[in-house]
Formats: sequence, C-alpha cells, structure tokens
Amino acid sequence: MGRSSHEAQRQLLTPYEVIAGRYHVQELLGRGGMGEVYRVEDRVLGEDVALKMCAPDDVSAAARLLDEARLARRVSHPNVARVHDVGRHQELVYLTVELIDGGTLGSLLQAEKHLDARRAVGIGKSICAGLGAAHAVGILHGDLKPANVLIDRKGRVAITDFGIARSLVDASAQQGPVFGTQDYVAPEVLHRGPVDRRADLFALGVVLFEMLTGEAPELASDGPARRVISAGAPAALAEIVERCLAFMPDERPASAEVIAGLLAEAVGAGAGTEERDTEDVSRGVTARMPEIPSTRRSPSLNVPTARAVPSARRVIAVLPFRYSGPPAQSYLGVGVADEIADVLSRTRELRPLGPAATARYAEERDALSAGAGLGAAVVIDGSLQIVAERVRLTVRLLDGATGEGVLEDRRDGTLTELFELQASLAQRIAEHFRVDIPVTESSGRLPAGAMEAYFEARGHLRTFGYQSASRAVAAFERCLELSPGLAPAIAGLAVAHQRAWFQSVSGPGEPDWERLGEESCGRALELAANLSDSHLAAGIGAVQRRDYVAAARALRRALELSPHSPDANEYLGVLQCEAGRASEGIRRLRLADSLDPTLALTLLFIARDHALHGRFDACDAALDELDRRRGEVVGPSRLFRARAMAWRGDAEGLRRLAGDAKIPTPATFVGVPLYAATALGDIDAETAKRHFSVVLSSTDNLRRLTLSMQLMTEAHAAAGHTEAAMFHLLRAATGALVDVEWMERCPVLADLRRIPIFEQARHKVRERAQAIWEAG
Repeated sequence: MGRSSHEAQRQLLTPYEVIAGRYHVQELLGRGGMGEVYRVEDRVLGEDVALKMCAPDDVSAAARLLDEARLARRVSHPNVARVHDVGRHQELVYLTVELIDGGTLGSLLQAEKHLDARRAVGIGKSICAGLGAAHAVGILHGDLKPANVLIDRKGRVAITDFGIARSLVDASAQQGPVFGTQDYVAPEVLHRGPVDRRADLFALGVVLFEMLTGEAPELASDGPARRVISAGAPAALAEIVERCLAFMPDERPASAEVIAGLLAEAVGAGAGTEERDTEDVSRGVTARMPEIPSTRRSPSLNVPTARAVPSARRVIAVLPFRYSGPPAQSYLGVGVADEIADVLSRTRELRPLGPAATARYAEERDALSAGAGLGAAVVIDGSLQIVAERVRLTVRLLDGATGEGVLEDRRDGTLTELFELQASLAQRIAEHFRVDIPVTESSGRLPAGAMEAYFEARGHLRTFGYQSASRAVAAFERCLELSPGLAPAIAGLAVAHQRAWFQSVSGPGEPDWERLGEESCGRALELAANLSDSHLAAGIGAVQRRDYVAAARALRRALELSPHSPDANEYLGVLQCEAGRASEGIRRLRLADSLDPTLALTLLFIARDHALHGRFDACDAALDELDRRRGEVVGPSRLFRARAMAWRGDAEGLRRLAGDAKIPTPATFVGVPLYAATALGDIDAETAKRHFSVVLSSTDNLRRLTLSMQLMTEAHAAAGHTEAAMFHLLRAATGALVDVEWMERCPVLADLRRIPIFEQARHKVRERAQAIWEAG
C-alpha cells in the first residue's frame, strides 16, 4: 500500500468507525466522478468489498450514488457486479459493491492492444448476458465502456458502475443532461431523441470494435466492418459490429440476447466453447487481489440452503398456509400466504404463484406434485399458529423437483406484529434466492381488529362485483380508522373505490364513488407511492375517466414496483387487447392467469380474442373453464356467450341461453335478456332504444358507458337495425372508445364497415389507441 493510501486511510478511519465499525479500509483503488473507491473489509459479511464514497458536501454525487445503488440492486446476474449495501450516516453517503479479483477490460486492452476473435466473442457474450439482465428489469446502463467491464482471474466478466444508469422509462424521456462517455454514446442520445435499450447496444458495438481492432471507431470516415475485417476478424463478426453501430436504432439488433446468439454463430460456437472462452478471457488480466472465498451464510433454524435455484426456473409456488387457532380467524392462513406472495412479486427474478393458483395442492401438500403441476422450482409450505395473542409463523422451502427441504425459518411474536413477521419472512426467502426486494416502510404493530379488517377487505377484492367492492371499501375504512397510516390499506382502499365506481348504479343515496376514488387515489400516491396497488388504482381510475395515456403510465409504474402483480398485469393486458396490442395483451393475460386463476377478466378476454379470430370452440372452452373455476355460471361469462352466439349467427343457441328470462325494468345493465331480445329481433329498435336509454342514464362511468354502447351496437347490428347500431357506435367513437380490435374484427359489424362514416370513426379510435403507446 502506497503512502497516499495510508494517508487516505488515516483520514477516513473516524467516519468508518462511526458507521458501527463495520468497515476496515485496506486500500485506495481509485477516484472517479462521484468520489473515491476503496478496498475494505466488511466485518459483517466477513469478506473484502469495494466501497464507494462521495465527499460529504457533494450533494449531486450523493444523489447519483444512491441512484446507482437503487438501480443496480435490481439486477441479479453473474455478469453484473453485485451491490451489497448502501447507507448514509449524517452527511456521508456510501455503497459497497462485490470486489472483482482482477482488472478491467480497459486495462487488458491497454496491455494487449486488441484481442483475437474468440476471446473478444467470449467477453462480448458475457457483456450481453449482463446487459440483458439489466434490460429485463427495465434498466439502461448508459455508460458501457471497457473501464466499466471487470474481468476476474478465473475469466468471469462483470459489468459495473451503474452511476448514471436510469430506468428505461426515464431514459426514453431524455430529461436532464446527455448521459454517457462521449466515444460510446449512441447518436439518439446526443440528438436527444427517444432512447431505449438499443443505446446500450450501440456502446456494446464500440466495445466490440475496440476489442477486435485496438482502436476507437471513426464512424464518419472508414466503415467499421472493413476495419474489423482488416484486423483479421471473420466477416460475420464484422457484420455484427456494423449492425450494432448503425446510426438508426431500428437498424441495430433488437436485444443483447440476439447479439449474443449472433456472436456465437460468428465464431462457430459449439459444445465446449464456453469453457474455452472463459480460459481465453482470463489470459493477460492483471491480478491485483488474492482470491477471496465467499463467506456468506444463509441462516435458518433447521435446514441449510441446499443450492441456489437457477434463475430460469424461479417460479415459486406459495401454498395456502396451514392454520391452527381460533376458527373465526382461519382466513389468515390464506391471507398471510397471499401477502408473502405479494411481497415476492416485487422482483422480476421471482414469479410467485399465490394461494389462488396453488389452492388445489393445499390438501395433500405434496411438493413434487405442486412442482410438476405448476412448473415451480420451489414450493413454500407454511403454517400459522395462533394461541391467545401469540403467533408462530413458519415457512419451509421445498425443491419442486425432488421434494427435499431447501430452507426452513420461523418468526414468533404477537398477533399485532403479524404484518412485520410476514414481511420479515418474505425478505428471508428473497435472500435465499439472492435477489433484492424493495423495502417498504414497516407497518409496525397493528391495533386489535385492524389486521382482521385488512385481510377481510383483501378477501372481498378477490371477488368481482359491486357488493364485493363496496364491502372491501367498508372493511378497509374500518382498518384505517384503527391504523390510519397502514400503507397497504391506503392503497387497497383506492383500488376498492375504483372497482365500486365501475360497478355502481347512479341514484339517490348512492355514494359519490368517482369523487371518493379520486381522493383515495391521491392519498395513496402521496402516502403509499412505493406500493403497486396505488398505481394500479390510479390506472383504473384514469381508464374510467378516458385518460388512457395516464392509465398506461400508471399501470407500467405498478408493474415496475411489482412485475408479477396479477391485477396490474390483467388490467394492462385488457387495455392492450383493446387498444391495438392484442398479441402482447394476450401474453400478459396468460401470465396474470397463471399467477392468479381467480381473476375475473383474464379468461373472459382470452375467450374474446378467440371469438374475434373465429376460434369459437376455443372461446367456448375458455368460458367453460371460467365457470368451472367459479363453480357456477357467472354473469360475465353468460353475457359473453350470448355475444359469441350473435357473432357467429347462432340464433337457436342465443334463444336457448336467454330462455324465458324477462327484461328487468329498469334495465340498469345490458344483460343477456336485453341483449338477446334485441339481437334476435324480438323487440323493435324503438323499444330497445327505450331500455338502452335507462342503462345509459344509470351510470356516469365513461368506461361502463362505452362498454354498454358496444353491446348496443352489436345487438342492433345483429338484428339488422343499421341506423340504431351506427348511432351507438358513433357515440362510443366520439366519446371514450379505444377498442380498435373490436371495431376491426367483430363479425356482426360487417355491414357497418361498408358505410363511409364507419371508416372515419375507426380512424378516430385508432388514433386514440396509438396515442397511448406513442406517449411512452
């Protein structure tokens, strides 16, 4: 250690001693734009780590350091240097990063000038893997360059320094100064155009060029491909570099994964190539630090961690917890399991299947059956015991392929501490998988009755309908009376208000659900902005007010916070199915259905997609499955069966479905009797119009009004009431209609499409739909 390092250590001893004596400074590794980097011993982890620290008075650097930690901790991948810890003590901001035993790609290139094709491809594929992991969780690195690529003595390649990284959503907005190092910055960044992950792929192209030629590309003069070939690289490899360096983002490869595949093909990668690449990569790297064995431990009560679960198989099945205690509180077994699954859904690395998806395995509790049936790598079998006011919460993680125990842990406390206990166990489970879950503010101890009211409200939200939504509102309000600051209840109440508004009927004595929903959403976004449900509620409310751009933005934010939220995936999937992105929407709905098979809209919109494409047998099968899961013929599936029969001209089936049911007076919803009677021509256009006018006057919810107008359009069109059908269609199109897929594919609208004004209406709806996605 040089003199300057000793001096720096002496200067820093006092601050580090203040930080609980956790770190011992060993060596100054370097200085950067955000401050100094040290090699330190972390006395808690029992290993050496790299510690970054900025000057106490550098507010900007401190903010960037915290951003780096926030974003980098979302990425868990062997080709990304792991962030261990971030902290602040008084004015001191610091973070610790995994210490890579080796040097940088920059130092390797400085020593060797350039690399042969196989070594360059080996390093390039590893960089692709790291970038792909970052992009998968919505992060743009923004400063990829050789100095930010570390290579250890064994050949492992790891991307580091997320100091100017940003979310892909933030990057697309191009706010603030141009980011990145000039020689590696993509043209769209310099020109402040829309930015996505392909900006990182441009930087990767520059890095590949440097590895192959030893020079920086001068894009304005000689062609990159020609210079790569002249350096002795294969033509296929030169073509990849050329594509990465394309001026227009659309001309670059679509993703880091695509580039990795192209690189493998370019050098004829086959069996055993990975080993040779790793050996070649490590050759020539300057070794600066001895190998440090990992001393991380996974504490548990009985069963130690057996092995890490491969990232590609991290589907986690959370069984309803076994319950032992007062019968009146038996719902807590499902409720606690559901809450743990909800916490685990906040990371992209895990795909938790909650009790709704695992209920059929709750009786036998066979990990092998659940693992095979659900495709789960791990099954969580838990129990909740309540004796008087004491609680014991236990979880066992079982390997889904072998049934062997992987981890066991438990928490003991009082009933009022149940929220804290379940959150602590969820964090412990995440630690086992070596993934980070954003920590939310602790709910603390809840007053008697608050927890019961909360779980009751959550149970009501799982059921579709006005009564369920209004009961959820009442239960959340009771909970918040007892515990006003409980963030999950604040967010849940906002969701319940929005659902009640959609289902309600306007009239004397009815609550002003729109106003209540707006107020509770505002409160949720203020006091519980780190919870997915707050943004889900905002997205639902925005759709119901026809602000689709705000809706898409809120739903994306909900999924950033909880990528595997069933409800947020369902609602965004529905919007995509209607607004011109049906393929993506169906994929999202299938994901939501796998996460929670009890959702109301997933199978309904999957059935709708089948019917719109003429796959009526598949449509019927999806509706049959919906009814089977609910244990009855539910209203939404019965109504859509009627619509599908009208679409395919099955008058006999429609009449049989409608039966002798009478049209209710007043008809506040477009149900099967009114729809069927109109579509079959059993009532004339004027009579139908009178009934429909009652429906339209029963709500001020734009979403429900638009859906009613679509049903009226279909029913009149099926009966040949062209003028009445076009009247309702134009009302919808000039109002809030965004359903491009329905306008373009619904079979009963065939005659309407021949009318010139229909095309004008379709154009207006298509523009409205496109604006949602163009706004980002």
